[in-house]
Amino acid sequence: MLTGAVPFDGDTDFSVKEQQINLAPPDPRAMNPAISPALAQCVQQAMAKEPAKRFQNCGEFLASIDAYQAQASGTKVTPREMGACSSSSGPNDSRRGWDLFQQARSLRCGRGGHATEGA
Repeated sequence: MLTGAVPFDGDTDFSVKEQQINLAPPDPRAMNPAISPALAQCVQQAMAKEPAKRFQNCGEFLASIDAYQAQASGTKVTPREMGACSSSSGPNDSRRGWDLFQQARSLRCGRGGHATEGA
């Protein structure tokens, strides 16, 4: 959604799996220059090959997204606890996910959120 393309592509399932195992994920900004360096870093950390370099739980991932949103909007976001996520994470978590989806969609498709020709 964010880049408008999958990170690995090939003619066969085998070629895609081979790329997933052997190649580093491409920088999302190479496919969509509108993506900020901070958001690209968040995506690349989530897709890191080495498990130790990835977010260790969804709380860390969400804290990184919160920090990105705060930086992008210029507002202060209260940091979350770095524990594992649960169904009681917070009343606005599902709304935040929808908002991120809409942001990704607008980056790919333009302000209206609808796919543009050639996209």
